[in-house]
Amino acid sequence: MAASLFERRDLISFRHQDLIKMDIEGGEALALLGALRILSERHTIWFIELHGDQAKPCIDLLKANGYRVRNVGLNHILAEPEGYNNL
Repeated sequence: MAASLFERRDLISFRHQDLIKMDIEGGEALALLGALRILSERHTIWFIELHGDQAKPCIDLLKANGYRVRNVGLNHILAEPEGYNNL
């Protein structure tokens, strides 16, 4: 049975991530579903390599949680929280 990072805090100790890089060979949408709490509460920047038909579900999920998404290369997206200013 799979568990989210928040359910298994005993395995990982973290306060806040500024950037999460994800390359899961086709499991990106499922990983984002497991990271809904991070998406909604932490407002982390995501760099995601997309595989197969993962683009639309990932982008839709990120946008639904307040992220703006842009393509940054072949099969790569960068998702930043709305209002994030990297200057």
